[in-house]
Amino acid sequence: MSKDGVLIIGRFSGFHRGHTELIRRAHLDHPDKPIIIAVVVGKKSSKDLEKNPFSFEERKEMIEKILKILNIRAGIIQVPSAYIPDLVKLLKEEHSIDIKYVYCGADRLNSYLQQNLESMGIKVVYLERNTSDTDPTKSASATRVRNAVKNNDFEEFKELMPEEVDEDTLLDIFNSLREAMRTKGIAIKASVVEGGIPHIEDLDAEEFVEWLEDFYNEKILAIQKLDGTFNMSVLKTDDGIAFARLAKGQMETFTADDLPKTPIYNALRGACTALEVPEVEDIIDKYLDVGDAIDIEVLYGDQPNTIRYNLKHNYLAFLRFITGKSGEEAEKLLGNLVEELRQLEVEINNTVYFYNWETENIDSKVQRETWRFAKPGVLEKLSERIDFTKDLESLKDWLNSKNDLIPQLTNLEVMGINLNKIKIIEQPQYREAKKKLLKEAREKAQKEALKRKLNIKNKMIESILKNVDFEIGGSEQEGLVLRNLDTGKMIKLVDKEAFTKENKKNWYYMELATKGVKINDEFVPGITAKFFDFCASILNIPMLRLKEKFWKNLKAGEYDIKTNIKNYIIDKDIQVPNVAEKLVLIKRKAVESLDDLRKLKNEALNDRSLTETIRERTLNSLGLVNDSFKRVINDLDSLINSSEFNKSDNEDQLAECIFVLLKNFLNI
Repeated sequence: MSKDGVLIIGRFSGFHRGHTELIRRAHLDHPDKPIIIAVVVGKKSSKDLEKNPFSFEERKEMIEKILKILNIRAGIIQVPSAYIPDLVKLLKEEHSIDIKYVYCGADRLNSYLQQNLESMGIKVVYLERNTSDTDPTKSASATRVRNAVKNNDFEEFKELMPEEVDEDTLLDIFNSLREAMRTKGIAIKASVVEGGIPHIEDLDAEEFVEWLEDFYNEKILAIQKLDGTFNMSVLKTDDGIAFARLAKGQMETFTADDLPKTPIYNALRGACTALEVPEVEDIIDKYLDVGDAIDIEVLYGDQPNTIRYNLKHNYLAFLRFITGKSGEEAEKLLGNLVEELRQLEVEINNTVYFYNWETENIDSKVQRETWRFAKPGVLEKLSERIDFTKDLESLKDWLNSKNDLIPQLTNLEVMGINLNKIKIIEQPQYREAKKKLLKEAREKAQKEALKRKLNIKNKMIESILKNVDFEIGGSEQEGLVLRNLDTGKMIKLVDKEAFTKENKKNWYYMELATKGVKINDEFVPGITAKFFDFCASILNIPMLRLKEKFWKNLKAGEYDIKTNIKNYIIDKDIQVPNVAEKLVLIKRKAVESLDDLRKLKNEALNDRSLTETIRERTLNSLGLVNDSFKRVINDLDSLINSSEFNKSDNEDQLAECIFVLLKNFLNI
């Protein structure tokens, strides 16, 4: 007996949040029906590697990883074309699935309707798409995904992916896609990176060898990589010295008094107060011209972020000019500026805020703080030479040796050649076996190359990183940025495994309270994420899952926020019957979430693996989430009990509900 099903067709040659929203919509509309994702792999189109660089297996793997996190089950099949009548026949005959619905983007609607699907009893459901729209879901495209991968633009790639997917998973997918492109001979920028500057072990094998061969050419500058609490900018305007966060894209200036009165901004408030001391301001003013801006790392407390520097004082580390002066002039002036500031030790009164769990309110106190000024430490000459000659020679010999599985090629060739064009076996019947062999050989060679690179990197960590002694933190460091002064190339030397492990531990409870966290390779959605997923489903508004983006788009509208929300509802033709009843269910979910959050708070309170600094930071952060849930419950109560609200129409009720949800969790 056949089962009614839902079909979604596409090339998915750059899977993105638009695709996931289509699949999510189908899942929400038909939770009990099987969803079939048909990946079109045509003979002609597959030859155009620029548009279709990924194999079916590579596309399937990416889709499966993302859908697993979204908790959506779907069957993924390979098909030669998007002609639906043939697919419907195939699915019915071979899988006993009777397709009743086809979901697609608006750009595919006409072509699908021309296939006479209505006569087959199939309904076509479409979602709007507009590449010029500010809505990231609507403006996402496979072309943008491919370009982000080619251009090594991880930030753009993240923007195009569903918000629920954690960064570790996205980075894994991103690097896999880059490798897939590279092995097919597609030109891609730089090497696989994390955070802009590549880790030394992420360099291509040839780049890695080249770097190490030049390692002691007396042109390697090793710069301390700081793990601070906040990044900020000090700049000179026509009105004098001001503060902003230019490196974070925040151009609006502020003072200490302008900052939100929450625990999150204690560090930045103290930094601004220290920089506002007349003596400090006068020195900065002397070295800056109007238009100049300097990037500063704020290190607050004994453990500013992940690294346990155990500082006795707070530090403002002046990193670089980011606007105005440049080159040698900028470096010299910055050095002189910091040398003059080093003579000062500034004491200030800082009003710090904390979450009082007994009263469940944000309280404040005034505390005395000491601030000092510095630059990141620099190792101009690497005094301790590392003897990795034998390891490097061994790596080079291995790269040039014949591959075990494909002796016609060297290990280097297996990792870098366009594997689709290697003519080892000509017979068509052996092509799949050939692909499997090539994939196995490539993966084995890549693992071995990484093992050898990590062996050398670990020697560098032991000999260089663990023997530094900088003003800030002594030998306790995140890592070094190594710059080749001849080529300008930079790499990171970081004990990534140890740093990542410590960072995940420090942020574990906050991630569980908000977006979610990966536990044993399984992604566990956070309390807030699950709450907004519930709201998005019950109110039929998928954008609620992307609350920050949604709010940003609403702010960009022509009218006030509430009017923009109502216009959005009308424009999308969102129909939600009995909104008042939905509010009761949302309030119930918020109460449940509040209970879950308080249990999480108790776990964090009793977790002896956390340092006192991290425990305090965690409890403050969880307190702010607690406050958001309390406020939203109170506001929902007010709406439920309001006679005026209950008399208004569904659209107004829905708009009011959305406004309440967004403003309380975005602290508007």
